[in-house]
Formats: sequence, C-alpha cells, structure tokens
Amino acid sequence: MWTLRFGTFLSLLVLPVIALAGIPHTFIQSYDGPSTCLSCHNESSPSPVTIDELVNSIHYQMRSENPNVGIPGAGSHGMLDRACGLRGTNALINYHTSSCGKCHIGKDLPFPDPMTGQPYQAQLDGIDCLICHAEEYDMNNDGIRSSTEVASERVRVGDPDFGEIWHQDRSLEAARTVGGKIKAEQCLRCHEHGLNSCSFKRGAPFTPERDVHAAAGMDCIDCHTVQDHKFARGSRVTDMHGWELPEVEVACANCHGATPHAISVLNDHFEIMMCETCHIPHAAGVERQVWAPTFGITEGPEANVPIYNEETGRYEPYINIQEDEFTPPSYKWFNGQVSFLAEPLADAFAFTNEPPTRDTPGAKIQPFRNLVNGMIMDKNGIAMFGPEMPNPNYDPKWTYLAFVQSASAFMIQAGFMRPEGLRPEEEAFLGAFPNLLTFDQEKYFATGDIEAAINLGLGRFGAYGQGMNPFTMTEEQLMGIGSQMWSGEYVGLDLPDNPLDPAYIPDMDPRTNVGSFITISHAVTKDGALKCADCHRSGGRLNFAQLGYDQEKSEELTTLLGDLSAFEGDLDGSGDVGPEDLLILQKYWMQSQKKMMEELQRQ
Repeated sequence: MWTLRFGTFLSLLVLPVIALAGIPHTFIQSYDGPSTCLSCHNESSPSPVTIDELVNSIHYQMRSENPNVGIPGAGSHGMLDRACGLRGTNALINYHTSSCGKCHIGKDLPFPDPMTGQPYQAQLDGIDCLICHAEEYDMNNDGIRSSTEVASERVRVGDPDFGEIWHQDRSLEAARTVGGKIKAEQCLRCHEHGLNSCSFKRGAPFTPERDVHAAAGMDCIDCHTVQDHKFARGSRVTDMHGWELPEVEVACANCHGATPHAISVLNDHFEIMMCETCHIPHAAGVERQVWAPTFGITEGPEANVPIYNEETGRYEPYINIQEDEFTPPSYKWFNGQVSFLAEPLADAFAFTNEPPTRDTPGAKIQPFRNLVNGMIMDKNGIAMFGPEMPNPNYDPKWTYLAFVQSASAFMIQAGFMRPEGLRPEEEAFLGAFPNLLTFDQEKYFATGDIEAAINLGLGRFGAYGQGMNPFTMTEEQLMGIGSQMWSGEYVGLDLPDNPLDPAYIPDMDPRTNVGSFITISHAVTKDGALKCADCHRSGGRLNFAQLGYDQEKSEELTTLLGDLSAFEGDLDGSGDVGPEDLLILQKYWMQSQKKMMEELQRQ
C-alpha cells in the first residue's frame, strides 16, 4: 500500500489503472532496496511484482535449463557454472574475486538455504532493482551517476551481511530516475561489452552507427520481450545457455513479416537462410585466446602464457583480436542445436559431433564469429596427444567423466545434473575428454602462477561439494583441497578443435583453426546488406561446396548471375539501383525463379 513517503502522490490511489512503471519516481523520499519497490509493486498494484519473479529469473539465478544445448547430464546451467571461453572460468569460482559477479543483480551467489530450499532473507534484501531500472546509476562508487557507466567499472565494497560485495547504487538519486521504459543503455551496462571493449566478444555493436534498429531509436526490450522479469532470447544462439522464455521467439519476422522484400525471390531465400546472413555482413572480436601453452606451439608469446602486461600491471592470456569491425563472418548451417563448446550440431544430445547440413531439419545458413580458445585442461586426462602419440602419464581419473562422477551428488542437489545422472552415451563422451581446470582468475592475473590459480579455483568447487562456503575459507585451506583434484600437470587445449575432436587436423597451424562459433545478431544494416553478387560469383561470401552442394550445383550457384563485369549497379555493391540491376533480376531470377530455387533448396 502507499505510505507517507509518497505523500505528494497519494492522489494516484484513485487511478488504479495507471501502471506505476510508467510514472516518474521523483516522489520517492527514501530508498531501502527491494522493500521500497515492493511496498508499491505488490499484488494489488497495477504493475505487480513478486519476489519470486526475481529469484526465478536468469538475471538472479544466472542459469536455466536449455534443451538445445548438449551438456552431459542436462540440468540447469549458465554463467554460474559454465566455463566461459572468453573469461576462462565461471561465476561459481570467481564471483567475488574477479569479474563474474559484476553483472549479477544479487549481492551473493544464488544458492538457497539447503535446509529450506528458499533464499536467505539477506539474499532477498540484496537484490539490486536499480542496476536495471534506474536510468542513472553509479557503478564505480564515485558518487557520480550516469546512463553510460558499465559493469566493468564496478568495484568491491564492504557489506554487513556478506563481508564484501560488488557495489550497488542504492542512492535516493538513482531511485528517482526509475519509472521510464528500460532503455538500451540500461541493458548495455552489462550486455554490450563482455567486461571488455565493444568489439571483444561479438563485434556487432548495438549502436546507431552500426545497427539500423538502434538508429531508429529502438530499445532491447522491443525485440527481447519481457514476461514477469523473464526475457525472450531466441532459439538460434550458440554460446549462451540461459533461455527462460523458450515459448517466445525473437525473430525478424515478428515485425517484418515473412515477405519483407518487394522481389519475391529474395523472400524465398528465407527458406534456407536467416535474415542475418545478408543483413549482418560484418563482425569483429577475439579470434584466438590461450590461457596456457598449447600443443604444437613452442615459440613466440603463445608459448609463454601468461604474459605480463606492463600497461595493466597483470599477467594475461595470449589474445588475438580482430579489431576491424568490417570483417566478414563465417557461414554455417544451424538448426539451434549446439554443443557445450558452442559448436552447431545436428543433434545436441546424440554426442556424435555431427554438424548440421542442408538436409538437417530446420537448418538454415547463418553467420557466426569464429573463436578458438586454449582452455586449461588436465594434461594427464588426455590419452593421446596425436596419432601414434600416447600419453605415458594418462590416468582416467583425470578425465572429465571422473570429475563429473565424483561431483555428481553436489551437481544433482544443486540442479546442475538431472536426478538420474549421466546416460551411457554421455559417459562415453566425457570419458574421452580431459578435465577442465577451472581456475581463480584473480590469482592468475596477479601472479601468473597457473598452478596456484588452478588449486585455488578447484578448491572452491571442492568446498561446495563438501557443503562449505569457499569464500569464508582461507586460501591455504582451499589450495589444499584443490591440489588433490587434478594430476598437477596442465596444458592449454584448443577447444573445440583439439586432438579428441573427430575433425582435428594434426598438421594444421592451431592459430588458424576454427573452433567455436559465436552468434551475431546485432549490427543489422539495410543499405549495407549483402547484394546478390556478393555470394553468387566466384570468390563470393558463400562457399557452396563447403555448405554441402556438389560440384555441379556449386558451379551453377556461383555463376547464377552470369557475367557481371558489364554491370555497375546495386548488385555489384555500388549502393545504387540502376537499370542493369533490374535486367539481371529479370533475366536470371524472374524468368527462372522455379529452377533457381530448386538449386538452392534441393527440392
């Protein structure tokens, strides 16, 4: 109900149909966290909110179930426990000590009271409503609020309940900027930068300069619709597990319909490719990142990881970033099914590593950004270093299977695995995979001591399994636990392109291998979209042979437009539409539309 702190707005009680979310909150006289919000946004409010909505959201839980991602044991996953390739670790291990907690809306990890299965009251009181809802927010605790500060600036501060937390802006000034529609800037505090530069992860920024929707003034929630604090994500994503509204699709056709083009043959392309294939022609970002020396590299900086950076004053992995934001992406068939290594698969839970093809139901051509990551693995969980190169120190107890089996009780209790445990095909898959050594990122950056970072990181996981809170334990205690959880020898293993991958090529330079594929869905352009001649020509964007077309059909698709040397119109990439373009379309599309689509769709 309304209280005296909202005195000047008591008259709003006679207008129960007004949604409080649309009212400027300048009337607030004090702010005490979620309790202030819930005093109005209660069940009798026109815009009711329950604390359960927030607690059960991905923004609090940092995970969800996802039937499209093939993780052995299934369960609920996300940034909480999945080792992010770009960060090298996860929030379970690094929530308080590194950057993994900077974007979380809670003060602590989201594990409930084991006796009741419900969150502690301090956890509920620690939910940060303002990091999303306040138009102006102070990330770095300098007393200055703005709409442009980002999560990478967040700092650690003392807290009476949790000892130390990532700073939350609970100022009255920030609370009074609540009330309007959630703008893109509020979402991009966390979602744009990947805690690094804009081009670090996806290289497809949602800015007016790069994205036609941003230029039109659209906000994230215009496409990523919200229901009870749950957000629609879309079904065709390779590198994110969280998916809390699978029944709500995020698709271009939601607004543009199934036939947005005036020329019907262009609309027909949607049968075999996603809109992004033409309308996101460029991306950038990390192409290769290595956290420990990898196979086949004996010289240069990659062989001497971690590398001390005098500018930042810390030890860092080897990183190769494509800074050019106008780099063409890769193109693959994709049906939404993906491995836990971000590999598009025909069937994520078959564990056969078979990629989708043009014959895979639901598969369409889609653009991706490449990433090869040298994650830190247990060297002695690898049976073979290559053809006829057995590992003399191999021991199956250092495989991923052995690790998961030893932690299964905790994983089932925590919801990271289905109650019945692993299936036979999952056990076979994990048995051929070395254990991933989740490390403490702060120790890695500060000292460059990979062994110590591994011991500390694994020690935290081991403490969870023993029912202890690792963030209340000493470093010596944790390292003692962690040192017993691996063989003591590590290696940087390219994921997913590694000796255990069926597609592994031993003699290929690992710097050039293509590994994971990161989804790109922003930086959408209309005027800069690909033209027919960008693909249907020799050396064009699409390699039809690699996409599964035989030699005859590949040649036909490559020469579909005939000799374009005489034309200088829009199909040739000039940006202008002239008579020549219409002649090309008339001659090669309109007169032979049925034949051409048979070639494209293999009907």
